[in-house]
Amino acid sequence: MLPDLNISSPIFSVGVSPQHGGRMTRAEVNGHPLLVESASRESDAPTAWGNYVMAPWAGRLRNATFTHRNNKHVFVANDSPHAIHGLAFSDAWSVVEHSTASITLRYDFVSPWPFNGWCEHTISVDQHEIICTLSVNSSGGTWPALLGWHPWFLKTWKLQTDFDTMLRRDSDNIVGTIAIPPTQQPWDDCFMQARSAPTLSNGHDRLTLQSDCSHWMIYTQPEHAFCIEPMSGPPNSLDDVHPNQILVSTTQPLQRTLRFVYTTDAD
Repeated sequence: MLPDLNISSPIFSVGVSPQHGGRMTRAEVNGHPLLVESASRESDAPTAWGNYVMAPWAGRLRNATFTHRNNKHVFVANDSPHAIHGLAFSDAWSVVEHSTASITLRYDFVSPWPFNGWCEHTISVDQHEIICTLSVNSSGGTWPALLGWHPWFLKTWKLQTDFDTMLRRDSDNIVGTIAIPPTQQPWDDCFMQARSAPTLSNGHDRLTLQSDCSHWMIYTQPEHAFCIEPMSGPPNSLDDVHPNQILVSTTQPLQRTLRFVYTTDAD
């Protein structure tokens, strides 16, 4: 197994594995671990650790299918009967650039994705933040896409959120288009319209999660961890009939940014 590629700053230390979905395998804030790490990367579920990219879709895809221009596209039901979190999180990525403070990786879509294109992901650190910039790009045609990040945070960190609305889930555990007031935890839900940016605190350090993504999946059911996942749109929105469908083309990529902005708990 190839070693991780590392980037660091005085506050942050981050490991990245190109061969495991280009994911952040670990992140430390002033020496305090932030992410769930894998004890056995070859046997642990690739959806359950680190911070990985979700593309060319994010969240659950109902019945592992979507329809675009009257063509039905079918994928592996890795969350049976649904498909979850896209195709890029378990495959190897190529390294475009790597320095002590930044890494850029690329993933070219292959079958079963029916369209020609690629992802590019840059992770960089400076004195005050970790910056992740992710894009989905078309090298031919116009087609639907959805992107996001899936960080698994240790519960040594506490999550604080304040959203106006969430999307109602149906009996298949798929979010729809009807907005409702947020319910009480535990959550496996999609939130919108943040009144303030989500924050993480461990009693020493504080991170604010800032993103231009419109939707946030929050998963708090596990005992050891929680997930807060910024996404460019709601899950299951690739179909042509979905009001939140996003299309990419050779001249219009889909790009979003996620920042982990540092302050001390005393600030």
